[in-house]
Amino acid sequence: MTLLSALLVEREREVTDSLVDLLIATVHRIGARAEQKVTKELINAFKRVTGKENILFAIAEASLGAPEEQVREVVFPAVAGGEQTLRELVHEYRTKGPVYRRTVQTTLKASYTNH
Repeated sequence: MTLLSALLVEREREVTDSLVDLLIATVHRIGARAEQKVTKELINAFKRVTGKENILFAIAEASLGAPEEQVREVVFPAVAGGEQTLRELVHEYRTKGPVYRRTVQTTLKASYTNH
């Protein structure tokens, strides 16, 4: 009986150690994946648009010059690069603002939830 109880205690310790090791490995894997996702987002964030004030001034001037016209006919031609430059400007704002921080938190929370 004594040998059986000693065997069970030792086996319980082995199972507990294995579970703790598995938990630690899972947390490290989640952290590594989250870092990769954040790194990708940061790389995309470095694609900055130059001359934001000039773009804003050109849009405002074109809009006030022809307030009845459509956006595609007035605003897009007023900006160098057109629609693509405006899309990059919006993307930069989203990657640097509070929305980005919320996205990172949501990504981390989703990773922990899935595991």
